[in-house]
Amino acid sequence: MKFLTWNVRGCNVLDKHCMIKRGFDQAKPEVIYIQETKLGSEEAARILGVRQRWSGFFVNAKGASGGLGILWNPQLVKVEAVSSSKYWQLAKVRSQTINFSSFLITVYGPIKTTDKCQLWKEITNTLEDIRPAITIFVGDFNATLSHLDKHGGRLGFSNIAEKLDRFFLVGDWNLVPLIFEADVLAISGSDHFPVSLVLQKDGAPLRCPFKVEKMWLREKGFRDQVVRWWKEAPVVEGFLSFQFFKKLSYVKQKLKSWNKTVFGNIFEEK
Repeated sequence: MKFLTWNVRGCNVLDKHCMIKRGFDQAKPEVIYIQETKLGSEEAARILGVRQRWSGFFVNAKGASGGLGILWNPQLVKVEAVSSSKYWQLAKVRSQTINFSSFLITVYGPIKTTDKCQLWKEITNTLEDIRPAITIFVGDFNATLSHLDKHGGRLGFSNIAEKLDRFFLVGDWNLVPLIFEADVLAISGSDHFPVSLVLQKDGAPLRCPFKVEKMWLREKGFRDQVVRWWKEAPVVEGFLSFQFFKKLSYVKQKLKSWNKTVFGNIFEEK
């Protein structure tokens, strides 16, 4: 099960619609939380494909700022809206593919200190109400955990990078037979990078199998690097593609002379 949080910084122009949808297609999430739609709830639902591909519910923007939304794939996930406000939403999420359900609190942190204090008071009360249920706490918090989460800005306001978008897991997740991994995705369309959270059954691989890209074969020195790497580690049969062996024929000749107890018979001529 894959969650995605993304401050899209507005989806009120056509080019931005396309970039955001391409980002969704690339990330392939099951549940999406977006901030700063800068749209009303009905317009955001229409633009982002609710009723066609996604289900969702939204919080209206105020003028040209704000606007929140939760979208999900109705074939894979069931989501029930519980409550919402200007800066956060609360929902129940249940996967239809793995044995998992939790609360989801999605946040778009305000800038003003007084608004921040009110937000945290509301969320603290909400967490008390739903305790001891496990909860995914996610969004653009507009706050850092420490000075290490901010880089740049010494010479002005240009080139500042801050870690504002996060996932937090609240509750006793040790009782959940799942493994989880968060990752920052290199998807364009905003000055915020989307962040994903993947939940899978214990023992299932989180990452796709490694594959060799054809463009690597054109890189100067790549073949020599492969020879050096393979001296230090065994090779699994079926790990590399036909294209790889076709291009690296001289590597094959060198490796044939090495210990076949390590490399097996994968380099034998048929």
